[in-house]
Amino acid sequence: EYIFAHETNIIKYFKKGMISATVYYRKTNGVIQRIRTLGPGSVSNITFENLNSSKSYGAELILKTDIAKWWNTTLSANMFQTVIDGSNVDAALQNNNFSYIFKLISNMHVWKTMDIQVTGNYNGPTVTAQGSIHPVFSVDAGLKKEIFRNATLSLNVSDITNSRQMLWDATGTYYTSTAMRRRESRVATLTFTYRFGKATENKRAKKPQNGEQMDNGGGDMGM
Repeated sequence: EYIFAHETNIIKYFKKGMISATVYYRKTNGVIQRIRTLGPGSVSNITFENLNSSKSYGAELILKTDIAKWWNTTLSANMFQTVIDGSNVDAALQNNNFSYIFKLISNMHVWKTMDIQVTGNYNGPTVTAQGSIHPVFSVDAGLKKEIFRNATLSLNVSDITNSRQMLWDATGTYYTSTAMRRRESRVATLTFTYRFGKATENKRAKKPQNGEQMDNGGGDMGM
């Protein structure tokens, strides 16, 4: 694959947060995709092919704001068009669609020594050369508590709704198929962390200088 990408971004900071807007274009020549064919005896064969190209272009908006002194949120919306051209392999291998990705991160500092983070993701339908991938929704949550100096205890639960799975449809010559792939994603982890020395506290105390980009979200607060 050979990738050409361009993006233009503008960021505006205000008293209680920031807003970021980005427009982008990405073209992949020789994009690699999984292709299914039906052979003799109705045997299904899956291989990988270099298709002509895949193009994606769209815009992303990120809003980070402090709702209260103890509560901040980051909301992002990414909307884009995808065009796939696989006519070098088969004239039928051409597809396109408009899709979107929404993400919400909520960080809450409760009491003096506890942080709670909840993250929600929604990925809209996307396309492949032979079909489409269904939307995916998931929610993760984490809790971090300082139990004594330099030590924290973190509890994380991924995919609370137990809905993180991949479901896709494909159509080819003489066949249609629907497949689902699901891994165990509803997992809880408990982590104990102890920090040695003062370097961590000094680093934590450092504030971003003017011109430094704020965190756009997507971090996990060390959970």
